[in-house]
Amino acid sequence: MFMLAPRSLRHILPFLIIGVILTIVTVIIEGTELKILFALMALCSFIWGFFLAWFFRDPARECLENEDEIYSPADGTILKAEIIEKRLFVAIRMSPFNVHLNRAPVEGEVINLEEIEGRHLPVYFSKGPETNYRKISSFNTQWGKLKVVQIAGIFARNIEQWVEIGQKVTAGQKIGMIRFGSQTNLIVEEINNAKLIVKPGDKVNAGISVIAVRREVGDEKDE
Repeated sequence: MFMLAPRSLRHILPFLIIGVILTIVTVIIEGTELKILFALMALCSFIWGFFLAWFFRDPARECLENEDEIYSPADGTILKAEIIEKRLFVAIRMSPFNVHLNRAPVEGEVINLEEIEGRHLPVYFSKGPETNYRKISSFNTQWGKLKVVQIAGIFARNIEQWVEIGQKVTAGQKIGMIRFGSQTNLIVEEINNAKLIVKPGDKVNAGISVIAVRREVGDEKDE
């Protein structure tokens, strides 16, 4: 079943309404050239409206929610994945073809919400993820303090956080969306007994793909 992400209809309806109006004008207006012009404008409006409906899609997903696993907070491609001095850091790049919903990587409680003003550089610029506009959702979890960082890009102007401080979330729960978003980072401070199972270039899906697991006794330490 096709579903739209929450709060997406307001972005789609104006273009569909404009398309209907332009279609009506095309029918009643006189003059071949004007008819062609308005018909083309109506077609463009409909195409953009249906593209937005596809872009803001919300596919049904079921997270297995294993307490020994950390799930991806976003769809996309892994840019960086590392555990250095007990700090887990994973960067996920989202393309225009990915679903742009963000989901909770694990069960936890929201302890802080932060908004950082910044630029709208392409995130593939080296300083883009560090200087761009972004929002950070912090959670208290069994893994430690966990952060989901939503980073805007050159086209992303609207980052939404759908959680509140004190709210409890489950793994895979929808927590926000980047409208035409570009990158989502996952950070866990002071993480223990964790083993990354993704590497740069891997494709992941929010709430489904496993990013890290609890390290079993005898496993080699991450470099």
